[in-house]
Amino acid sequence: MKTALLLIPFICGTAQAQILSDFQLKKRLLVFPHADVEQLRQWEILKAQTVDRDLILLILHTPPGEAYQASPRINTELLERLRPSPNKPTIFLIGKDGKTTLSWPQSEFTFSKLFAAIDAMPMRQREMKR
Repeated sequence: MKTALLLIPFICGTAQAQILSDFQLKKRLLVFPHADVEQLRQWEILKAQTVDRDLILLILHTPPGEAYQASPRINTELLERLRPSPNKPTIFLIGKDGKTTLSWPQSEFTFSKLFAAIDAMPMRQREMKR
């Protein structure tokens, strides 16, 4: 199966990014191993909260031909860096500093855990004071 990286359509405007460092100091990246319909539905419902936290959703394994695919280089960088296990689907959070900050088994992930983790970060604390 060919691996692709998809930028979900409701986060348009990020397709210009060609390498991971293009996001650094601008966006936090939430990386899913594959699309989970319920989690994607929640993402849409919580859009305002994700935008407020400068959060972008990336999905590593998508069906061929999906729109809004990131550059092949970003796909390769993420796969090499995160080395996701096909047997243990994991969701990763990459902070604005470019470091892989947190990870959760996909079955244990919730947006409330994600938002609490982000809001506790020093950079986010500074953002909320502005």
